Amino acid sequence: MKTLMLISNGFEEIEAITVIDILRRCDIEVDVASITGSREITGAHDIKMVTDTLIEDLNAEGYDGLLLPGGLPNAHNLRDDERVINLVKEYDKNGKVLAAICAAPCILERAGVLKNKNVTAYPNCIDESAVNYKKVKAVRDGNVVTGCGVGGAIDFALLIAKSLGKEEEAEKVRKGILYDWPLE
Repeated sequence: MKTLMLISNGFEEIEAITVIDILRRCDIEVDVASITGSREITGAHDIKMVTDTLIEDLNAEGYDGLLLPGGLPNAHNLRDDERVINLVKEYDKNGKVLAAICAAPCILERAGVLKNKNVTAYPNCIDESAVNYKKVKAVRDGNVVTGCGVGGAIDFALLIAKSLGKEEEAEKVRKGILYDWPLE
């Protein structure tokens, strides 16, 4: 199982790193590709990251899912990049998992894959009247998985893993990270 995360400057660090970490714990490979022309990028909170590759250097056919973290201007950078939109359309046509969190569902919206779907996103980042908008941490509708934002990053990542057929692994990880322990 192999996934691709696309990313640019201004990405939301918690949303990106949490998804990478949880999926890798579930034995799902995650390759991170920058769309900026540089492997060195900076998150919305000035955390620097070096990606695995650049979008122009990868073969996007070998992946089972596409991961799109939020954060600004990252979500808008991805939304406004035709290479990204074309990949979203191709993955959707092939029934591959499309996962977007926080502001990133605007990318799926631009690609035309959200209409009439159950979706969550950071409020007012998409046309909520064109979808069945849910105020939940994460939701799956067919091949589309969406998350509300930082507060739903773990739920979003676990739902992606389950959507990729790793239900048992996701449950083991959920228990292993003590996710269900209550707050005091």
